[in-house]
Amino acid sequence: MGVASKPLAFLAVLLSTAATGCASSGSSGPLVVGIQQEGMSACAPSYSDGPNAWDAPIGYAEDTYWNDSSVPLTIESVSLIDPHNLVLHGSVLYRMPHYLHALPISDSWVQEGQAVPPADWRARQRVPGAVMPPIGGPVEVNGHINSKVDRWEIAVDVSAATPAGGWALGEIVRYKVGGRSFTAEARTGMGIGTSLDRARSCDAQMNAIQAAFAAGH
Repeated sequence: MGVASKPLAFLAVLLSTAATGCASSGSSGPLVVGIQQEGMSACAPSYSDGPNAWDAPIGYAEDTYWNDSSVPLTIESVSLIDPHNLVLHGSVLYRMPHYLHALPISDSWVQEGQAVPPADWRARQRVPGAVMPPIGGPVEVNGHINSKVDRWEIAVDVSAATPAGGWALGEIVRYKVGGRSFTAEARTGMGIGTSLDRARSCDAQMNAIQAAFAAGH
């Protein structure tokens, strides 16, 4: 499966991939999770001054989604997987027209939509109640990404609960389609670094995420 390139608008976002155990991303229904790479994680360093203060809201949009059914689905909730001192304030569903204009993997929440066309960001839908139509065509054609169909991203608004930072192992999406409820998981780690040690802001978060994935969580 192809992966669209993702801009890194947040300065010094740290990416890492861990060897995974038995836990994996996926869905019990027609919402398909197109993760960047199993076991991937990212961490946004946090500082104690300016717009990137330790408790400033950070946006994460790490994975893509699409609706593989013939009818629209409605997202009822988004929650974090195994959060540690990471607070979820809300989430939005964002449409990537023709698989273009991906959101940054991580950015200040107030700047999350500045890297994409303004009209695309204005069309975002808040969760709960966000509606995703069927993808309407194959994801790939002859082994290549089908750019004629849209993908979607879920951007979560998170902040650290303490100056020491926080982390989570991904996101859980609960949704309804055709009167039935389903759950999807995207196990892509996210973290916010400590503001207490600028030189090693994300070390503890990235190590904890990688250890959890390696243990199969």
